[in-house]
Amino acid sequence: MNRHCVAIATFGLIFVCGLHAGVRIAVAASSKPLTCKSLVAAQRASLSPGKVVEKTESELSAIYAERTCIKNYPWPPKLMVEADKLAKVTLEEMRSIKNQVEALVIEYQKVGKAGARLHGEKDFVAYRFYSEGVERRDMKLLQKFGYILYSHVLIRDGLLDEAKAILDEAFVKWAISVRDAPWDKGDQSTYFSDSTLDKILLLNKYRVLAESPATSREEALKVADEYFRARPFLANEIDMFGDPGADLLDNAGCQ
Repeated sequence: MNRHCVAIATFGLIFVCGLHAGVRIAVAASSKPLTCKSLVAAQRASLSPGKVVEKTESELSAIYAERTCIKNYPWPPKLMVEADKLAKVTLEEMRSIKNQVEALVIEYQKVGKAGARLHGEKDFVAYRFYSEGVERRDMKLLQKFGYILYSHVLIRDGLLDEAKAILDEAFVKWAISVRDAPWDKGDQSTYFSDSTLDKILLLNKYRVLAESPATSREEALKVADEYFRARPFLANEIDMFGDPGADLLDNAGCQ
């Protein structure tokens, strides 16, 4: 059985550290004056994804049961297709699905699988939620995945202020602290671990900053500097989803 989920190539990714990101990350602050020359050099520096950590068949089975990917997110019937889910889903649909999943998580945490009896047969999101091995699913990972999907659709539709707000909400909700962590076989199959989801949320935040007008050139330079200092921590995520570095440089007037 092919467990590899379709990678979301069009994900807008972003990231944010320190003061601008509202996220803790172990990156030393720069003491040198920020210049386009140094930032362009950082952007051109090679970036090598880390080695994929192999897992046993038993470990992979547990990963597929616990983690969320685009295949096992509880989509309604009209979105039960593969690669183009996010191209087809409207903002209103994505907001509704994400909010319903959030409510289902709260319900499940209160009453367990008995919550399935509270929904009619036509409530397909609830049906998928309760039928996808819910007792083994990590609810925090499911919720974070929903925030990533929703922020992507907001970015896709150019609603950058709303995207920033929903990402900020996620950072506060889980007190996200980005850390250097292994990229395992589950991540490679897009069943992302907790630490990887945090990095994707951060990447999405950087996309928002890259596409938003800077309040000042100094501010844009600081954001770009933060990103390039954090970039080595994100090598695998960038390899899968793309690098917002060029857009951050452009926003800082360095292209």
